[in-house]
Order: sequence, then structure tokens, then C-alpha cells
Amino acid sequence: MLADLYSFPEIPDLTGYACEGHDTEIWTGSGARHAAQYEATAKEICGACPVRQACLDHAMATERGMRPLDRYGIYGGLNATERAQAAK
Repeated sequence: MLADLYSFPEIPDLTGYACEGHDTEIWTGSGARHAAQYEATAKEICGACPVRQACLDHAMATERGMRPLDRYGIYGGLNATERAQAAK
């Protein structure tokens, strides 16, 4: 099982998250479907989120040890490339 191979951090309480009710494609789209306008919208919403840091911390912990190409989406206001850079 996947859970036997990897240790995933506990999901934090994200009550009050600003992305609630928005189309998830804004944060998790990839390639051409994740155009710059979606990224800008996601980052704007994340910027006003009261649990932004908890979201980012969870993404960073979950992605620890991943190759940059295995990361995707916007979490805690950072895209995959920004999170990979921050993890160095």
C-alpha cells in the first residue's frame, strides 16, 4: 500500500480557508490548463487566507524529498517551482 511506503503528515485544521467554494482547477490545474490568470487568481485568494501558512507548511511537509517535477498546483500561495526553491 502507498501508506506503507510513505509517511504523510497529518492534515492540519484548515477551518476558514479562503479557497472554500472556488473551483479547485484554479489551484490544481496543470500545463496549458493552468494559465497565468489562474495562478494569479489562486495567489490573490491565498494572500487573504487565514490558514495560508498551515496550508503551505502541510504542502512542504508532504512534498519533502519529492523531485520538483512531481510537485503541482498552488498551495499556501506558492506554485510548485516556488515550493521546490523554498525547500532547498
